[in-house]
Amino acid sequence: MSHAGLSHAGSIPVQDVRPDEGRARRPWNASTLLFSVICGFVVALSMCLPRLNDILRTGNFYDTDDAMRMVQVRALLAGQAWYDLTAWRLDPPSGSFMHWSRVVDVPIAMLVRFFELFMTGPKAELAARIAFPLSMQAGLLFAVAWLGRILAGPRAVAPSVALTVLSGFMLGQFTPGRVDHHAPQIVLLVLMTAAILAAFDPLRARMAALASFCIALSMSISVENFPYIAVLGAALPVGWVMFGAPLRGSLMAFGAGLAVALPLCFVAFNGPARWLTPACDAYSIVYLTAGVLGAVTCCTLACFDKVLTTIPRRGACAAVFAAAIGLTIWRLFPQCLGDPFIGIDPLVREIWLSNVTEVRSLPQLETIYPNVWAMMALPALLGVAGLVIAAFCEHGILRARFIAMAALACVGSLMAYFAIRAASSLAPIALMGGVWCATRLWEALQVRSRALATLAAFVAFLPFSPFFWAMAAAPDDNPIEDARSRKGEACRAASAYQPIAALPAGLIAAPIDFGAHLLAHTPHQVFAAPYHRNNHGNRLMIDTFLASPDDARSMLVDSGARYVALCPGQAQGEIIAARAPQGLAAALIKGDAPLWLRLLDVGETPFHIYELR
Repeated sequence: MSHAGLSHAGSIPVQDVRPDEGRARRPWNASTLLFSVICGFVVALSMCLPRLNDILRTGNFYDTDDAMRMVQVRALLAGQAWYDLTAWRLDPPSGSFMHWSRVVDVPIAMLVRFFELFMTGPKAELAARIAFPLSMQAGLLFAVAWLGRILAGPRAVAPSVALTVLSGFMLGQFTPGRVDHHAPQIVLLVLMTAAILAAFDPLRARMAALASFCIALSMSISVENFPYIAVLGAALPVGWVMFGAPLRGSLMAFGAGLAVALPLCFVAFNGPARWLTPACDAYSIVYLTAGVLGAVTCCTLACFDKVLTTIPRRGACAAVFAAAIGLTIWRLFPQCLGDPFIGIDPLVREIWLSNVTEVRSLPQLETIYPNVWAMMALPALLGVAGLVIAAFCEHGILRARFIAMAALACVGSLMAYFAIRAASSLAPIALMGGVWCATRLWEALQVRSRALATLAAFVAFLPFSPFFWAMAAAPDDNPIEDARSRKGEACRAASAYQPIAALPAGLIAAPIDFGAHLLAHTPHQVFAAPYHRNNHGNRLMIDTFLASPDDARSMLVDSGARYVALCPGQAQGEIIAARAPQGLAAALIKGDAPLWLRLLDVGETPFHIYELR
């Protein structure tokens, strides 16, 4: 591949470009890619068969967000307005406006309509709940194969796919029935990363525009990828500071792509009534402002490329623009620079959010399930180390790419340290450290023996896989947590809600953890569900269960409740009962229901359902 212009002072030295990076020297082997992805998908699908069978047999939702996603999709299919994201049966009569968007609703709704051509409504929905995550799984395998090829050449395609398949907890976001936004966000993260890194090659500058559209779409889904996006958004400007003219085209393409994609997605998925609402937990004017300012910065820097001929000049100019963006956001939207959950009621945070597993920190997980902690933390730490070593060992374009990857992995590790939910997004980034180590080891040994090189590379990348650590350690034994988990599974099973669904429709006071399942499996309304914007309904539910039976009755009557539901042994009910031993929740758990509640005989369900007299 010709790299004319790359030998200028401060640019990427042509001799530092690896021979296997150039398309002309090493063409893309589509058959190898396709074969690797198909094999990986077949193996991953075989690992998912028990869950697939259970979904078909029971229709269970294994996560509250999956249940709530289908509630939102059903509302869209039933005619709810495009920009109306209100869950009307949650905390009626005003409902609760969700912080999600229609980006994920659309493909699921389209799949439901497609399958309805061949089967009845409920079966079509089940088929969509299976097809969507599996399609995302295939997309992930293609994306990691592309990313591995960019970082370590064509030989890295198969190891990238293999390590992804062996990252079980990450693929948990892609199992049948998983219709939440995490899988699309992971796929988009890998795609935008690959596109940005590809754009470090001046001959592939247009890839930066693809990254811009992935960024805009990701932000429209949710803002959980924003820390990664901030790093990727800085990658090309920093690369331009270091290398100058060769990256001018990539920087311009990136800025122009952001200038088009960010406003387009903003208008497409945000109603005009909310254009000026500075929401910190969703794509809003806050992030649009930051993104557009970043786009203007990239285009401006690229335009002044011929004037800024030295690294100090380019660095100073880029620093001024970055400081101006930061100062603007700080002055206009200071509330979005702190805790993203700052608006949650303190009592709701203490009783609900602080006890949610996915927002626990890695140190907290280590005390509960040390072996699970090892499966999550050790491969990620090894991957980060591999990326840092690669950044030191490689040169030119590859060094710049691995520096960006190491920065991404460090940011992801910090996020996962404070909230383990970030680990599934970190995994495909960190595992590239293992891919690089295995690939380079193979290259070093294959001159002696290809068989020895293959065996050594396979052994080398095993520690970067959670499955390796799972086989090396005995299963965690935590009787208390395991018992709670089993009880929680029984309370979330679809069969537990069938008798409740047969009751005349009404408003149910139930713990936060079951609100989404009640909405998905029954026609009833609920006060509470595990969503941070539902402050009013969640606080009302907690206050009711904490209150004395007499006070609780007044609160329920005033709010229009018809039923009270509790699943014995469920963690949240026990937390509330321990906090208020004389409260309503404690009385119901002890079987001492007040006279104004009538226990209903609804059939086989772990729930105790009471009706107000």
